[in-house]
Order: sequence, then structure tokens, then C-alpha cells
Amino acid sequence: MDYLFREDGSLLRTDMARQKIGVVDIGFKTTDFTVCKGLRHSERGSRTTDTGIAKGFQFISEALKEMSGVNVEIYRLYDAVREGSIKIRGAEYDLAKVKNEVFGRLASAVASDMERIWVDDWDLDLVLLAGGGGEALFEYLKPLVRGELALLKTQEDPRMGNVAGYIKYGRYYYDGVPGKET
Repeated sequence: MDYLFREDGSLLRTDMARQKIGVVDIGFKTTDFTVCKGLRHSERGSRTTDTGIAKGFQFISEALKEMSGVNVEIYRLYDAVREGSIKIRGAEYDLAKVKNEVFGRLASAVASDMERIWVDDWDLDLVLLAGGGGEALFEYLKPLVRGELALLKTQEDPRMGNVAGYIKYGRYYYDGVPGKET
């Protein structure tokens, strides 16, 4: 919804609102797969898996433990993974190699889930990648996804895309229904 609507709830992409769109929202603990056509949700093409970015962070944490002897909590890796390195007890550790390996495997798992869940949804016009994990895995997923893949990039913090989308959709829905107050 964040992709389709303006802040005031009016449609930004009216052509896309009529199309069949698959949304892959990669969060911290889960990945949500949703199919929408004409702003209607399809139960058949919608599932949640336990493949979130936290799985990748767990592998990176384990690699850091082997390198440094320190157990780094996964919630503390968000900035380090994005920046490409972490400083532990005065020593800097490059995360590029382990990140590429782990994110490549995680992207393969997400792409496999997508193929399995959407086996009957071969007519998607667009696959939209969302969530903080979506931004992190976009480049890894691009070569694995058949069809058009786009990254939802409307918020400064991609983890807030769902919140912004629900607000926009609420404005669209309530402003268009007579007798309802906003």
C-alpha cells in the first residue's frame, strides 16, 4: 500500500493498483508472501515463512564468534552488516565475505519459497520486495527471480513501510466511504 498510495490516501500508481502484484516482505524473523490484484488480497497466494533476516544474522554472529571469540547478539549486527565491518575489543572485522555468502544462501531460500508458494501465480505483473530484509537482500534476489522485481523504497527506514502503507490505505478507504470520519 505504501508503494501504491500518496500520503493523503489518493492513488499514486493507478495502473499498478489494477495489476496482480506479489509482495515479499522480508522481516527480522519472518518473510510474508502476499498476492494482490486490484487492491484485493488473495488468500491462496499468501503465506508466512520463518525465513527472516535474523537467520542470516545468526550465521554472521557464529562466524564472528569463531573469528573473535565473542558472542555478538544478532540485534547488534544491524548497523555492522549494513556498514560491512564491526569493531570488537579494538580489532575490526570485515563482514563482506561472510555477508555475501550468508545473504546469497538466504536469498536462495526466499526465492525457493516464492517459487513454491506462487507456483499457480505465474501471471504476476510485478514482485515487490519490502521490509528491512528486502532492502538487504534485493541485489542477491534480483538474479534469482523470474519476472519484474522492484524494491519498495518509499520510507527512510524500510522496516516502517507496512505502517506507512496502512496509514495511506486507511485514508484512501475512509475518505472514499460516505458517512465515515477520518
